[in-house]
Amino acid sequence: MKSDNKMAKFLSPNAIHTTGREAFLQINALVEQIHQRGDGKITQNEMMIAVEKYGLKVSERVVKNMFMVIGDGNTIAKDDFSAILRHKAAQHPNYTLKEILRFAVGTGRRMSLELARTAKRIRENISLGAKGLDGLDGIESVIGGVCSGTDEQLTYNDYLKVFVQMDLHFPPEQLRALFKDLDEDNDGKIAVDDFADILKNQAAQYPHLSVSEIVEKTVLKYDRQGLTPLLAPPGRGARTRTRHFRRASKILSGWLDQRPSVDDIGEKVL
Repeated sequence: MKSDNKMAKFLSPNAIHTTGREAFLQINALVEQIHQRGDGKITQNEMMIAVEKYGLKVSERVVKNMFMVIGDGNTIAKDDFSAILRHKAAQHPNYTLKEILRFAVGTGRRMSLELARTAKRIRENISLGAKGLDGLDGIESVIGGVCSGTDEQLTYNDYLKVFVQMDLHFPPEQLRALFKDLDEDNDGKIAVDDFADILKNQAAQYPHLSVSEIVEKTVLKYDRQGLTPLLAPPGRGARTRTRHFRRASKILSGWLDQRPSVDDIGEKVL
């Protein structure tokens, strides 16, 4: 597991045409280039200059509307706009940085800003080593925010975006294996609420572990040859859940209890 927070300080020559992780890491540098005054707030004039510079083909009316919705009408906090871009980049990893910028300017919404702020807070919690449920505050919004459909079900691509939002990276084969195990009915989807509850349950059961440790152990450190089903963490109270969620919660609890060592994992690989 790796959390790579090395955002670029300077915009690379072809940054506007990059996609995926490369585009994600160029966002702060792009915002710094848009923002000229140094007071932490982007003005409408600065944004219109960027619209013209990068050929976004967005009208002044649309820009004004964005400033009304997510700003004070005249300015937008630089950090807020950066968070929105990162949120959009995580939602659309195949978009170029130019497309992400155009999309953010053209579809700026209060909800997008709130989701972006929540994702940013969780990334900061991970970076600072926050532990327990407090570190995962708002995870339901982040998971729901990447859901591409209206059925509150995560596709595999949606599921991957959750890890992008948290800025945590794992081997693709491990992520695929976890998703497959949680997709009990093999329909290629897992419920938003189920995935959020799984993470929160583990954080409640292991409050001494940091958010990154909880997620890492969930994804990587378990014995696929012998999953031990355990009860959900105490203190939750009786709730009627789907059979899918009960199985997933028990599986993940079992993974964390087994917690094989690095040597154990190495032996299994060999």
